[in-house]
Amino acid sequence: MPLHYLSSRQEYKICDRIVYTCSINRSLPWLVVVNPAAGKGRFEQQRERWQSRIRTVLPQARFITTRPEGGLANAIEAAQAEGLGGVLAVGGDGTAHQVVNALLQVKERTGEDILLALLPLGTGNDWIRTHGIPRRWRAWRAMFLRGHIRWQNLGLLHYQTLQGKAAQCYFLNVAGLAYDAFVVREVAQANGRGGKLLYLWATLRSLFKYTPQAARLTWPNAEASARYYTINLGIGRYSGGGMQLVPQANPQGEKMALTFVERISRLRVLLNSWRFYRGWVAGLKEAQLTEAAEVTIEGVDNNDPILLEADGEFLGQTPVRVTLVARGLWFVA
Repeated sequence: MPLHYLSSRQEYKICDRIVYTCSINRSLPWLVVVNPAAGKGRFEQQRERWQSRIRTVLPQARFITTRPEGGLANAIEAAQAEGLGGVLAVGGDGTAHQVVNALLQVKERTGEDILLALLPLGTGNDWIRTHGIPRRWRAWRAMFLRGHIRWQNLGLLHYQTLQGKAAQCYFLNVAGLAYDAFVVREVAQANGRGGKLLYLWATLRSLFKYTPQAARLTWPNAEASARYYTINLGIGRYSGGGMQLVPQANPQGEKMALTFVERISRLRVLLNSWRFYRGWVAGLKEAQLTEAAEVTIEGVDNNDPILLEADGEFLGQTPVRVTLVARGLWFVA
């Protein structure tokens, strides 16, 4: 737990999840990381209004914008050296993904956790669904001032970029391969412009473009091999605008959720799409739901690697190795 909050914490449970209640340290500066493009520029369009609102709960807020890889971690580490109450990310799932990876980079250097809060102004807000974080300002403000701090696990991905270089990153919600990553790449190639309508268009377009690929999955004491429509690993339950492809996910569990769906016709996907939103994916005969603390995914055909995304951000391709990072993130909820 972040050091500032150890002395005042009280522990209890909400819905079988451990929660700490304590006073959020607002006397120290907070770094507010804003994604200018999030939610079609919602923050930027009303910058003064949002800055004024945020300063009602964080009077010493210091505002910066998201920046290229490495730059954000350096900014957070510099602020931490001067005294830091926490980091407030302003945006959606993509912003949270970037900020969490920066926080973990800083932790690797300093050994200290940094408290995160997310003000959800993005287009994609799936992570907050699992934790019940409000979207409306008044409800969010009340939640923040209430001072409930939670922890959750993270997933650590080792993978290859499209250029064949080894890479790694953390994810806080859901990582997807095969069709899911195919969709995210389509959105990324369109520069992410269009919000939810773009995502819906990419989802439908990809359904008729994507062909299930052969893959081999290995996890402790088990393995599976087939042609897969989708492969998902979950810390949180929701992705893709409210779908529940990993309904068995528990952010504080000892394992990650693992769901994979073998080759399925396009018609069956369309007819059963309601299952994805209700969390009833297990009703598909092609689907298997399980849990694992470590998973390896490899493409059977080296000339046909399987694409990878995490938290709605396109990353790269197989081979992929995923491991659970226990208590990797402390946040306000």
